[in-house]
Amino acid sequence: MQLLNVIPEFTALEPFRDNNLNTWRTQGAHSLLTSTKNSIVLSVNQREYASTLFSEAQHLLNHASEHRAHLLDYKNIKDEPSPSWVFVSLYYFSLFIAMAWTRVANGAVLYLDKEAIIEYCGSASIKPGGGAYKASLALDSTTGAAKVNLRKCSTSHFHEAVWIAVSNEVESAIVWIISLSNSRKPTSEELLSLRALNLFRGLSFNDPLVWPSMLRNAINYRPGYSYRTVINHNFLRIRSRLERPSFLHFEELVAFGERAKSATRGVAHPSEIANDSVELLIAQSLVLESFTEDALASICDVRNLESSAGRLRQRFNRKYCNTNSILAKVTA
Repeated sequence: MQLLNVIPEFTALEPFRDNNLNTWRTQGAHSLLTSTKNSIVLSVNQREYASTLFSEAQHLLNHASEHRAHLLDYKNIKDEPSPSWVFVSLYYFSLFIAMAWTRVANGAVLYLDKEAIIEYCGSASIKPGGGAYKASLALDSTTGAAKVNLRKCSTSHFHEAVWIAVSNEVESAIVWIISLSNSRKPTSEELLSLRALNLFRGLSFNDPLVWPSMLRNAINYRPGYSYRTVINHNFLRIRSRLERPSFLHFEELVAFGERAKSATRGVAHPSEIANDSVELLIAQSLVLESFTEDALASICDVRNLESSAGRLRQRFNRKYCNTNSILAKVTA
């Protein structure tokens, strides 16, 4: 069930500023149905939860926009004091977009600590421990009652859980797009979308589902590998990537991503070809951002709902991100 199915008509999307899953946990209308060592099932108000999920996706896209503004500021700095630290901002730019995508897919990946578990489960005799969870809303086929299933992810590492969820949702999206043309020829838009989604598949890295975390860990946490400005031996070329012009259209972005993906063929670890891996991360991020923005706008159109979140982000982008750069937003 995607977010369009989660959000019914007459859902109130405003005010969205302080609406998120954290505040919903402490102030929202939910009650415990069952809990096990691996999951929590809550009875919820569908419109309230739907509004929260919509707002959370918007907030995460705002996170990404502020990182984009920071990265574009860095592009204008004469010297490059620490490309390694700039990469960390690029990584979080990508992570926040990925998290927003999981919200749009009705599979929000979030981290629940011990306090959050107690708030959801209360005095239940059996309850799970803290860690990464996937939250999905479902409607009872008989009564129509809404419930949210919070299920522990296969990994306890939050970032890895996000990347794995993205990969799973990509596979689901591919199956859905292919199903649209079972009885006809696929449209050019469908074929382009499949090319874009294929940027996430078939990578040769040792852990292909979580490779962005592998690259971040190598650059940020491996002593002597990166952070080499002091010894005048940097290998990261982040600035030269950011200085490339924006993509004129979505197909140009996809082709760029395909070239970057091709460069990774036969490579076991993304740090072995860090600069090509950075290009692939940029391409994947812009693809997911485009799909997520389109989905949120379509929900408002189909359900005839009003939301100021997208307009506020557009205003911010015009002020702080109006630069000819590879990181400019691309419309599918």
